[in-house]
Amino acid sequence: MSRRRRIGLLVGFSAAAFLLFLSGPDVVTSHEARVALPARQMADSGWPWAARPALVAPVVLRPGVVRLAPDWNAPPQPVNPWLVPVLSGQVRLQKPPLPYWCAAITFRLFHFNEFTLRLIPALMGMLATLLVYDLGRMLMGRRTGWLAALIWVSTYAIPEEYRKAMADPYLAFFTLGCVWAWVRAVREDAGRGDAGTRGRGDREDKYKVRNAKCEMRNEREAAASATGPAAPAAPPFEISNLKSAIRESSLPASPCLPLSASTTFSPASSGPRVPASVFRLLFYVSFAFALLAKGPPAVVDILIPLAAFHLCFRRRLPGNWRGHVLGVIVLLAIALPWPWYVWRQVPHAMELWRYESVGELMDNTENARPGWFYLPQMFFLSLPWTAVWLAGVGLALRPVWERLLAWLRRRLGVSEDSRGFDVAVGSALAGVAADRSGHPTSARAGPTGPTGSIAPTKISIGVNGGIAKSDASRDSFRFDPRSVFPLLWYATMVLFFSFVHLKKNQYLLPALPAGVLLAARGLTAILAAARRTGFRGWPGAFIALQTIVGIGFALGVPGIILLGTAPSVRNALMMVPVLAFALLPLRPMWGRRTRTWVLMQTATYVLLSLAFWQLCFVPQEELRSAKDVAGEVLTLAREPGRTLLVSRLPEEVAVYLPLDLRYGAGAKVLVVVDDQRDAHFRVKRKLPEPTVRVGQFAGWLPDETVAEVRRLPLKSAPGDARWKVYELTVRRTGLALR
Repeated sequence: MSRRRRIGLLVGFSAAAFLLFLSGPDVVTSHEARVALPARQMADSGWPWAARPALVAPVVLRPGVVRLAPDWNAPPQPVNPWLVPVLSGQVRLQKPPLPYWCAAITFRLFHFNEFTLRLIPALMGMLATLLVYDLGRMLMGRRTGWLAALIWVSTYAIPEEYRKAMADPYLAFFTLGCVWAWVRAVREDAGRGDAGTRGRGDREDKYKVRNAKCEMRNEREAAASATGPAAPAAPPFEISNLKSAIRESSLPASPCLPLSASTTFSPASSGPRVPASVFRLLFYVSFAFALLAKGPPAVVDILIPLAAFHLCFRRRLPGNWRGHVLGVIVLLAIALPWPWYVWRQVPHAMELWRYESVGELMDNTENARPGWFYLPQMFFLSLPWTAVWLAGVGLALRPVWERLLAWLRRRLGVSEDSRGFDVAVGSALAGVAADRSGHPTSARAGPTGPTGSIAPTKISIGVNGGIAKSDASRDSFRFDPRSVFPLLWYATMVLFFSFVHLKKNQYLLPALPAGVLLAARGLTAILAAARRTGFRGWPGAFIALQTIVGIGFALGVPGIILLGTAPSVRNALMMVPVLAFALLPLRPMWGRRTRTWVLMQTATYVLLSLAFWQLCFVPQEELRSAKDVAGEVLTLAREPGRTLLVSRLPEEVAVYLPLDLRYGAGAKVLVVVDDQRDAHFRVKRKLPEPTVRVGQFAGWLPDETVAEVRRLPLKSAPGDARWKVYELTVRRTGLALR
């Protein structure tokens, strides 16, 4: 398959996974509403260079749970909402402004709705598909990069998170952009290209074969020197199909490198090349946008994968110090002006930012969760490819297991003939590096046994990708950086965020590319082994398991629909054609066509995710929506003698109300309460709704005295529902502009 066709398929898959049904559900979480409200205020004020000022209450620092509390009794102050985000008449600085800016631009160009609110994160998810493809192609070869991109679009948690208007998708995208640009800069700085790219010609293949022979000679000389001058020379290493194996590996690109040389990239393709300085500049620009998306946590999300990359591949920093100084200047020029301006304009902003960032490791214990929270979540975040993800983790940890077995053999006095990371030539060449046509090479490669299979000659695969005769030295244990790099990246991120008090799956979104690369490494090995064994044994079991996962998911969704909070027979019946589609991967599996199976399985997972999203997830989320409640509250608030307490509106309600609502002088004050958690608890246990008391609203209106309170019935929220509207009869002692 040509590269252009692969990119076309990836664009199609990613457009379906990230853009279809983007308008649903309504904004039902405060996370999205807190992005939508400041963005609406920005868009309503005009473009930033001609924005109308917004009136906000001056802020005071609230200790304990650090917040910038509004002082409603002080005169309001005008601010530019593009520079100082405003939410319901209050300054909001908990998050940097990049998500607000992006949403506000789409609101200005089009209009406010759920689709335009989520459009930019979804487009970032689409573009991230191509970045994952190119990153995997550079580090692990063309085939693994292709599989990584397919796993990216078909992993359920990834499109789900990129469909939300939150700061985390912005941070995850620019973190991935930083890693991609940095690796690209390293590659271009070395003047080398990606591993396993087709169409380079015999000249490149001969170059790789020569390097492979150099590596084998180095290994033999090292073995000979270790055993002394009288030791017999190692027998020659003969492999007839060496080219096919080398094309799928990342071998050193300079002749006769020493044994300690690190893995490098293969020579660059002919034709015009983008200078490494361009990718360095892209790295620093992406770094700046990551800081504007989430603040200081971006530093951790970016530095961890870069450190893992250099630790595993042992590559020098791209460029010289002058280029990096210039990049840092560009970074500061983009990321520094906004916090500097806000720090000068808004009191106590620095205290809030410290509490929201580094405070998560110290005094910010809001909604703290146990340290092991992410351990089970990792299995969920890799669905439906959890099995191949585990295979990738096992592939990366195999040298550790081999070392442990060798240590046990030495302790027990067992023969050490099998010491080293030894695999059969048939497993290394016909399996891991099958020929480019996708067929096993066991029938054509190397010396054969009585049945025509490759003889079990032992080889050792080192950290530099070289293939050498196995010896009995302990140095034959080498980690493969292509597997260790994503594992180190992922594990370090999980470990770090396990020490953060507040834990959410969204915090691991910047680490999911590493999990995808791990799964791609595992899937590459499984498919190669399946071609070699004819889909028999454990490779066939893995492929059958992945197919059954899709079929089981298609069978289980109707039950989830019928047993959920929004049962619908119509939606359950619509899963019948989806189930028929889920059966299609069985045909290429029986026909032993790995490439067709991968494409069909990816398409199945994408379709199943979309069906689950639209037929199950959206209807259940719509039950929590406040859109209809906001319409009824607006009608009630416009009646004579009534006013709406705007400052206490839940964000999910305020996002569907006009921005020009103000707190008036009515004797009847309407307040909206989000009672989701307690209402769910009472409904689940069939408990009655408690009687509302005046004391529940103590402190809500410091310039009034609440004399009476009653709940107003709503057609859109009957019974013990999430949203409750109360009418407070007040006696005024003053009137603050809230």
